[in-house]
Amino acid sequence: MNNPNNNFISEFYNTLPHGSILAGLLFDKKAKANIFYNIDSNYKIINNKIDDPINGYSIDYDTILGVQNIEDCDEERKIKIIEESYKNKNLYGIPISKIDENKKINKALFLDRDGILIKDTGYVSKVNDIIINNEFIEIVKYAKSKDYLIIVITNQSGIARGYFSYDEVNLIHKYIDEFYKKFDAKIDDYFISPYHPKGVVSEYSKESLYRKPNPAMILDAAKKYNININGSLMIGDRDTDIIKLPNLLSHLIETQTYDIKSKNSIIDIASIYSLIN
Repeated sequence: MNNPNNNFISEFYNTLPHGSILAGLLFDKKAKANIFYNIDSNYKIINNKIDDPINGYSIDYDTILGVQNIEDCDEERKIKIIEESYKNKNLYGIPISKIDENKKINKALFLDRDGILIKDTGYVSKVNDIIINNEFIEIVKYAKSKDYLIIVITNQSGIARGYFSYDEVNLIHKYIDEFYKKFDAKIDDYFISPYHPKGVVSEYSKESLYRKPNPAMILDAAKKYNININGSLMIGDRDTDIIKLPNLLSHLIETQTYDIKSKNSIIDIASIYSLIN
């Protein structure tokens, strides 16, 4: 397997029921695969009738565990093995991002926007609505001092709902950037999901792996910046910030806005520093 996360994948495979097959799953919004798959909360592959690449994964045929002598099989045989395992309901998949070991491998602090970088006042659409969370200025500075990339991962369903535009979201991000820079706290990039199935803007009114807790935004960031997800961290303030990536450590900060169900994921702000190393 040409995958630098081999150790994690092997460890994850060992947690699965006896007789399971585990495949690495690749996400590419421009993919032209014939079949796309999705997974349930236990990473079991449950759907192979997806025709839109933003809603499904393709199989990485170089990353299959649970088949004896798989390395001796050609791709046609591997495809048949996957099809048979899917029919037998013993096929599992985990989204992966391959790292280029010939380039610098980065680690990232992924941050939600509303409720983390700024107060969540509900569909923030104007610069005048922004209230900065000052505690995270210091966290961003500290993470940068430890050589982390700072990447914001934000659902902005207000775009799909017609409440505001991409341009308005980008103006808000420009303001946040400039404010944080005043304190030498640099944010490296923003990844935005405009999708929501109940939207009114047809282009974005759909399900998508770009919408958290699905991991497409983080997989895109990992590809763009050659990020090792195993060594990275996600911080948010609601259950949808627990990203559907078993090798990404995700934690939540409790606020007055949301009732978090994933109680075991809650940490206080001060504890974030000990997770950044």
